[in-house]
Amino acid sequence: MALVFLPTLGSLIGFKPKNNEKSNAALLAGKDGDPSKLIGFTGLYVNFIKKLINYPLMVILGMFLLSFLIFQMFISSYQRDTSKTNRVFYTNAK
Repeated sequence: MALVFLPTLGSLIGFKPKNNEKSNAALLAGKDGDPSKLIGFTGLYVNFIKKLINYPLMVILGMFLLSFLIFQMFISSYQRDTSKTNRVFYTNAK
């Protein structure tokens, strides 16, 4: 019952977004317009992706390099931690 009643009640008395020019531009840019003309984070993201599309090999190599570096960081932290196997921890628990 709550799955039907609460959304219906929320649509009746809930928050109504205000329609303004910026929100309408953002909605239209996704369907028929040019999203690169948007301002804010969405516009920056679209322009960044447009630049990355021109260099697919560099993006793939960069992702492999990033993955390799993250893997190496985990391996090095594991090797550092296993060198000290005799650790003793004391707690003051009540």
